[in-house]
This record gives sequence, structure tokens and C-alpha cells, in this order.
Amino acid sequence: MFKKTLTLTILVLLSGLLPSDQLQYADARGGSLTPYSSLRQQQTLLKHEGENLRAILSAAGDQANVVNQLVENVKQTQSVERKLKVFYTRPSQLLAGMDLPKKQDWIFPAAEKHGGITATYRDQDYMRRFRVHHDGTDLRMKQGTELLAAKDGVVVEASANGYRYNWIAIDHEEGYQAHYGHVTKLLVKAGDIVKQGQVIGLSGGTKGTLGVGFSTGPHLHFELRHHGKLIDPSTVFGTIFAEAFDENYTRY
Repeated sequence: MFKKTLTLTILVLLSGLLPSDQLQYADARGGSLTPYSSLRQQQTLLKHEGENLRAILSAAGDQANVVNQLVENVKQTQSVERKLKVFYTRPSQLLAGMDLPKKQDWIFPAAEKHGGITATYRDQDYMRRFRVHHDGTDLRMKQGTELLAAKDGVVVEASANGYRYNWIAIDHEEGYQAHYGHVTKLLVKAGDIVKQGQVIGLSGGTKGTLGVGFSTGPHLHFELRHHGKLIDPSTVFGTIFAEAFDENYTRY
């Protein structure tokens, strides 16, 4: 009688813990009670579910790490883009943060400077002959003469176009930009920081050579801009170009 009462008491207690459809009672022939087995099954199921949950959380953590890495990559890319924007649109900011001498005097933009001037800025004779404005100063020199950075600066463009017109543009302090045309060999690339006197390329202009574009003889086409506007290079270079001037020069 005591055993029967204890069994019923346990069943009652279990009935409050387990769903009614999982409670099975002993049959009349003395079959084993199954609530205990059902409880163990529930425990095993919960254990498996817990392991699955941990696996899911671990996978989610890995995915979160991947997402965080992607976000970091995007931030780094944006940082690089911002730096490139400084190179291309506001190089003066970069120059301001560099330990460079200020108020440098300009130097002649090539290793050879006594070849003479073959065409001046907005040369009227050039306009009559070729029907186009001449936006720079043409400095006669041998094919392959070393071209020099006229001041410290940042290369904003180094354009290689095969046998068409090749050129280099360098931004300098105080809003100046120097343009070197008919370059037969480029020795710098956009974004390079150059020092005054550094060799940036080799001059061209000879027909049938790389970078020649429209030209009738070897020379450097040199342009100067101030805050984006074309100016006569001689207004800045003054006596430097005067030394290169040859009254008997041959116009190309």
C-alpha cells in the first residue's frame, strides 16, 4: 500500500513538470513506468538544443567578426580615398604638413638650360602658323634631357599616352602647378612627393618618339598655373628663362 501511494505521489509531482501527453502510466500487467524515461529524453533533447545554440552563437560570432572586418576595410578604403583626394584636389594641405622649406626660389625645369626659347606664352607667330593658342613656353633641348622638379611638390598627374602627348603635372606651394609636356619617359607617378631638382622624366618632342604628340622638334613644353589659371611662366621664372632665351632661336 505504501509503495502504491509513493508511486502515485511521484506521478502527481511529475505531472506538474511534464506535458500530459508525455505521462504514461503502468499498465495492469506491471509494465515499467515511463515518465522517468521521458524526462531523460527531455534532458537529452535540451542538451542537444543547448549544443546547437552554442554552435549557432559561435557561428554568429564568427559572422560578426567578418562583418567587423569588412567595416574596418571600408574605413581603411575611405581613409585612403580621403588621402588621394588631398593629393588630387588640395595638395597644399599635404605640403603644409610636410617639413619642406618654404618660399623656395624656382629653378630651371631641366638639366639643360641654354638651348633657347622656341615659342613664348601666347606667341602670336605660333598662333598664325598653327591656328591654336600656345599656353606655355617651349624650351629647346636635346631629346632625352633630364627634366627637373622646379620646386618641392606633389605629382598630381603623370600621363603616358604612347606616341601621343605625354605630360607631368606637379602642384607646388602657394597654389602653383607646373606642367611638363612632350615627355618621352616618365619617372614619377601621381601621388609621388618630389624634391626640388629631382629628375621626374626625360624630354621628348622628336617625331616618331614616345610622348611626342604634336611637335616639330625636340623641346620641353612648360606651362604654369596659379590657383588653376594659366599664367605666363616668365612672370615667375623671370631671369631664369632670360638666361635660356636666344634671339636667334628657331621656331618649331
